Parts: sequence; structure tokens; C-alpha cells
Amino acid sequence: MTRDPLIPNLWNIRQLYENKMFEIPVYQRPYSWDAENVSILLNDILNSFNERKTVKSYYTGNVIIRENDTKTDGNIKAYDIIDGQQRITTFTLILLCLHSLFARNCTNQNDPIIFDVKRLLWQHSATRYPEKEFPSLKLNSIEKEAFSVVYDYAFDNPKELYKFASNYECKSDYEKRVIENFKLVYNTLQETVCENENNLLDYASYVIEHINFINIECTEHVNKVFSIFESINSKGKPLEEIDKIKCYIFSELDEDSYKLCLKQWGDLIIKTRDNLYDYLMVYIRT
Repeated sequence: MTRDPLIPNLWNIRQLYENKMFEIPVYQRPYSWDAENVSILLNDILNSFNERKTVKSYYTGNVIIRENDTKTDGNIKAYDIIDGQQRITTFTLILLCLHSLFARNCTNQNDPIIFDVKRLLWQHSATRYPEKEFPSLKLNSIEKEAFSVVYDYAFDNPKELYKFASNYECKSDYEKRVIENFKLVYNTLQETVCENENNLLDYASYVIEHINFINIECTEHVNKVFSIFESINSKGKPLEEIDKIKCYIFSELDEDSYKLCLKQWGDLIIKTRDNLYDYLMVYIRT
């Protein structure tokens, strides 16, 4: 029987992260959400949380994923994020902030919600306990070092995470965006939901259980993903020109050329510091 190329599910944060490791492929653009994007998301979540007796959930968009060839232990599945990487990266920063705020504000570190957040941030293989070697999200572009360093530090030193991030020496504006958005989330949550530890735990529970996505698992061959991505995005906000070029090129490639071109595309994003469109225009004119 033919598999459906697009399998949609309504998932909350728990269902999205549980038993999964996500990777943002090298050919995707770097993390680009600014303070305004993050503040709008946080404000919407807070309003929904404050009205939770009447507003049962908050829907925050679509995510398209595709299972990749990464080998993991046990029941962990590995996926590439084809669309939705900005939201997933931001929600991972939110979970990291909650993990740190728990360490600073909660007297009972054995509370199930505290364990749940850690288990969503880090997966487990042979045991049911989170393991540092299995972070739920891996970035691969210009900002990847800052993100992974902060992520790793959070596992063993959550109480000092904000101080560590504040002292991190960013090597680019892209790393700075990761660090500044982490600090923005942390400070916002500290000011709005940390009036007492029960409120903080209730907020975390709401985020895990009532933030919803339409998760679409793509089962097509990888070179067909881009034409699907372009088709879905053509119905909403227009793609940038470089994304249209990328979709066209990779939807036309044969399997033998695909992986090589993906790496070359990702390398160019990094080398041009996300100015690949200008680079291509100069190359074409030359």
C-alpha cells in the first residue's frame, strides 16, 4: 500500500519532543527570529495561560519533519526539520529557560514537571533518564556553536545558566541572536510567571500540554521535500527569493547529486554569512 507523503498530526510540545531528536539541516537558513518575534510569542502564550480556564490551548503553526538516516539508540527517532525551525528553536530556548528557573526557584527538584522538561530537552537511550549526549535539537548553521554550548552547560549547571550565557563571547551576530533571545525569554519568564514556584510549574505544564502544532511528517524521497515545502508556503507569506531558488534546485536533483549539493549549499550559507542571494547574483552576472 502506498504511504501518504504528508501525514499530519495535532501535537502538543510533549508529543513533538518526546522520543525524538531534531536536526536543522545545514542547508537551512540560520536562526533569524528577533526580539520582537520572541516577545510576541511569549506574550501570546502568557495571555493564553492566564485565560486557561476558558482557553484550553494555543495553536502556534505548522512543523514539517522528515525522518533522517541518523543512527540513535533505543526508541529515539531522528528527524530533519524542513519547516518550522524558527519556532522549534525558540521553544527549545523556552524549555531551557524553564529548566534553569526551576533550579533557582523550586524547592522540590523531584517535581514531575521538572523531570518532564528535562526529559523533553534531552532524550534517553538505555535508561528512562535524560542523557547529555542526546539533546533534542541540533543546529548546523553559523549560530550552532553558541546554541550547543549553552545547551550542554544547561544539563549540569542549570542554576548558573543565565550567568554563563551572559558571559558568552559571541563570534557573530547570529550567535548574538541566540544568546540575546535566551536572555529575553529568561527575563520575561522571571518577571511574569515566577511570583511563586507553583505558578512557574503551572506555566511549564501549560506550555508542555497545551501549546499545539500541526506536525506534518513527510515520507517522500528527500529530493521531493522542497517542492512540497514550496507548495505549502506559497499559500501564505511569500518565500524569499533565495528560498525559491533553493526549492527549485533541490527538487530537480537526482539522488546521487543530492547530498553533495546539500553540503555545498550549507557551506555557502556559512561562508557568505547568510548573504547567499547576493553571492549568487554576483556569480551569475560575472
